[in-house]
Amino acid sequence: MKKKLRFFTFQFSIFTFFILLCGCSDYVSSKYSFRERVFCQFNALQYIALNQVMDNYGEYATLRIKNVGSTKGVEMNYRGNTYQYTDALIKNFLDGLGGLIIGTTYSGEYRCYDLACPICDLNNRRLTLTNDGYAKCNKCGVSFDLNHDGVIYKVPEGADLPVKRGLYQYYITYANPIINIRNAP
Repeated sequence: MKKKLRFFTFQFSIFTFFILLCGCSDYVSSKYSFRERVFCQFNALQYIALNQVMDNYGEYATLRIKNVGSTKGVEMNYRGNTYQYTDALIKNFLDGLGGLIIGTTYSGEYRCYDLACPICDLNNRRLTLTNDGYAKCNKCGVSFDLNHDGVIYKVPEGADLPVKRGLYQYYITYANPIINIRNAP
């Protein structure tokens, strides 16, 4: 009887291990990023350009931590214009890998992505936004579709990509006028 019980315990342990292993694989391949710590909150009514981004389908902007004079602040780039903010709402701003891309898809869903290219995987390999909802890496040449979960849209002919994945995402909620961006749901 003891032998059967030990055998059953061993089988149960192996089964549990494989269940946990399968559960972990979803975490590793997740489209959401847990590598960089991200948290920020904005009152969109205080920032006219940010309010435009969140209230208009297909619009995106970049956010990065910058020194504004002697104060740490957030620099926002939207449609070729730069805006700088230095107030209490951004004191806990942590900006992921290279900064953040935030916006609203053509279907009205809010999105937030890392600003750095996931193929190059470096903080200083930032993406360039286009006005038609795409982001392109100037180093590797890969383009990403911001309106469709940041998937790879275009790869330069002959490119040998070490990693083939879309943009890392963060959780974002927008209950007008408050925007929350974070790692966890």
